[in-house]
Amino acid sequence: MKSSFVKKIICTAVIATLFAIPVNAAEGVMRNGTVIGGENNIFTIEEADSSDTVYGGERGTIISTGTVAIRNEGGGKVGITIETLAHVQCSKITHEAVLERKNDSGSWEEVARYKFTALQEDYPNEKLTGLTNAFTVKNQTIGKYYRVRGIHAVVANGNSETYSTKTNGILITQYGD
Repeated sequence: MKSSFVKKIICTAVIATLFAIPVNAAEGVMRNGTVIGGENNIFTIEEADSSDTVYGGERGTIISTGTVAIRNEGGGKVGITIETLAHVQCSKITHEAVLERKNDSGSWEEVARYKFTALQEDYPNEKLTGLTNAFTVKNQTIGKYYRVRGIHAVVANGNSETYSTKTNGILITQYGD
């Protein structure tokens, strides 16, 4: 019990340190996550470790960063973080996190889909250059592998850009990581 608590404190400190690392994006952007990006690229990185944040790719014209991460929070709880950052002010940023579970035949099946949208008109006193969402999905099957696919989309100056990310699978256990 104490060891798990210490691990969570250490992980929180490491993540907080990573959040402080600046990325090349417009002023006022949220700076959570790890930089990846690209213009219409799809990444499948089979060597991703069990912490499962996906890295890689070229930056896009509008999208600076797209990140998706999955965590085993224990007891059938799956932690998901998705983030989309832009180089420029956007009129709209949308991203979807698609939770998938590996079935007995080895194929991935969609379990749930979570869509988030931010509009510049909802933030008149700020530049809309990023969207970050972190949440927990409860009541998932212990002993199964789960992964998350991210679909990132932005609109700026009448132009749009999309980007996809995907984690490797992690085992969901009773006690978490």
